[in-house]
Amino acid sequence: MSSSSDQSPYPLPASGPPVSGAVIVEDNDLTGAVGFVGDWRTDHDPDYWSGNGSVHYTTGTGYGVLFTFEGTEVWLFGAKFGGTQSGGTIDIRIDDEPATRISTTGESTIPSTLLYSHSVSAGRHVLNVTNVDTSVPLYVDYFAYMPLSSPASAGVTTTSSNPSASVAPDLEPPISVGAAIGITLACVAVLLLLVAFIIFWLRRRRRRRQHVLANVELQSEYAPATDAHPSRAASPFLRPFELDAAPSLAQRHRQCPTHRSRAAGTRSQLRDRRSLQQGSCSRVRRAC
Repeated sequence: MSSSSDQSPYPLPASGPPVSGAVIVEDNDLTGAVGFVGDWRTDHDPDYWSGNGSVHYTTGTGYGVLFTFEGTEVWLFGAKFGGTQSGGTIDIRIDDEPATRISTTGESTIPSTLLYSHSVSAGRHVLNVTNVDTSVPLYVDYFAYMPLSSPASAGVTTTSSNPSASVAPDLEPPISVGAAIGITLACVAVLLLLVAFIIFWLRRRRRRRQHVLANVELQSEYAPATDAHPSRAASPFLRPFELDAAPSLAQRHRQCPTHRSRAAGTRSQLRDRRSLQQGSCSRVRRAC
């Protein structure tokens, strides 16, 4: 199907959403909701295709298109062939569910009609459409889905590359500036409190250590001596065998002479000297 100014020999596509409140997403959507895989071509003809008059088609086996949406129901619109023309075969799968194989053959050839619809649980889903038959091209015109919260008006919201078309509203409102500032200030306050606690704990630990060391030094300085050598007794680092190596007082008395024995020896020496002196004087007198 190519662009032409002649009247279409096929019935004109129905305009409008499948149900009230549904959102239409064109095949040439630029928001990232539609992604084509493989070799696809485009055609533009308002006489054949609904919406903005564009369509994507392919004849390659295994080529597909992915449509991502958040809602409770999804629809796929494309071309069906009938009469002298037979349609093709496509596989459709939602998320990780088993694929459903459908035919694009109809009673008559319709450029843009409903090919597939399915209800899903509320949330984010991916519709995967894959071409199976290479003899007949697969035409994808547009998608539609029922959003989680229906628009206030009964009209339809369309997303496409047309600048005049409105874009579906974002379902997740962004965080306000005030809330972001509040969260930032709260994080900074918590961080400052943590740093202050760590500094306080380190200072307190250092003061306790200094106090313990001061008490140990004071006790070592005023500890009483337990032996003849006070410095050895007061030192906490003196080993036991060093104390035992010093002789006791009794041993020193046994090893050394007493004061009395020394005095007796001195008196004996004095008497011997006097006797010698007296003998010398007697010999001198006799000689005279």
